[in-house]
Amino acid sequence: MAASPEPAAGERTEAKLPKGVSVFGHSFSVSADGRYACFMEMKLDPATRSPATIGWMVDLTTGDTMHMDDFVPSGRSPNKKPLWSAPMPSPDSQYVVFTAAVPPTISVYLLRLEDHKLTKLAMGQMLVPSWAGKKIFLSSIDASGMVAPIRIYDPQAKEPKNLEVRGFVGGADREGKLLICICDASEPAKPISMKELQSKNIVLMSAEGKVLKKLMPDKTMGKQYIFSPKNKYVAFMAQGTPARSAPGKSSYVKVMSLETEEQWIINEGAIPISVTDDGLVVTINIIYGGGEGPVKIWPKGGKSGKLLTLAHGAWIVGNRVYYVTGTDQQIIKSMPLPQTESKIQRRGLSKSG
Repeated sequence: MAASPEPAAGERTEAKLPKGVSVFGHSFSVSADGRYACFMEMKLDPATRSPATIGWMVDLTTGDTMHMDDFVPSGRSPNKKPLWSAPMPSPDSQYVVFTAAVPPTISVYLLRLEDHKLTKLAMGQMLVPSWAGKKIFLSSIDASGMVAPIRIYDPQAKEPKNLEVRGFVGGADREGKLLICICDASEPAKPISMKELQSKNIVLMSAEGKVLKKLMPDKTMGKQYIFSPKNKYVAFMAQGTPARSAPGKSSYVKVMSLETEEQWIINEGAIPISVTDDGLVVTINIIYGGGEGPVKIWPKGGKSGKLLTLAHGAWIVGNRVYYVTGTDQQIIKSMPLPQTESKIQRRGLSKSG
């Protein structure tokens, strides 16, 4: 692994996490206003030796840390040990949505950040919320194992609405106009089982449920879908057909134009955290067994990435990279994001293949 570069000009410490608390992989994100860092921690339950997860928020203006069970006190019951997800900030930084699972049941909660008002949105099996603009698109299966129509929750509305699409939303643009959805591209409203869905398509879809473009072939998995600011590109981690990942790596980063047929692959076992309208991509390699992975910036075409820093998790807000570093006590830091190749070279950042 390449050595970490020297601290960048403009680097600053945002907050220190409580000792013993560690960020789990790709769960780290920061609200669009730069105020809240959100992540999930994973530990072994000392009683059962099974994995236990805790959702966290850190107020970067005050340094205050919050558990999700601070807002859902029933989660502290010894008879209920939910697996908490990382809270996901809304694009307007007004809310976070998160889940608490006591298998086989999952509960979905909406927390208003202004006054910490909590709303329980839904309870069921395999519920997956995703922000799309100011709305939450909730994917799920029913008790019989069939994929349910996607439900749309608007924090300002009294009742959810159904989108006549049976699939799972994996991501959306900031304005909530475009969705990435796994569904049957030819008949998205047709009843389908979860098993059947796994062999279907990753598509670009309008928020009204119209399939606009098939992004990947059947039997291809993807996650961490990131849109560029003006929706020129989408970047995501892909697995499966076509098997074009580097030797020893099971995944790669795919970057696709939403306007033309232009596309390319970053042959790196990483996940994207940002893509610009010029095709500049920032990725992080997650070290699941512990340790810091490289955060890299890739020019359009993805031929060679430059190392920005090493981190347990990273996110982009505006022109700053927020990242988690440290061993005994993890620290959230940030630094300016170089926007061009010339700026990267002037900084003298280390080169990593």
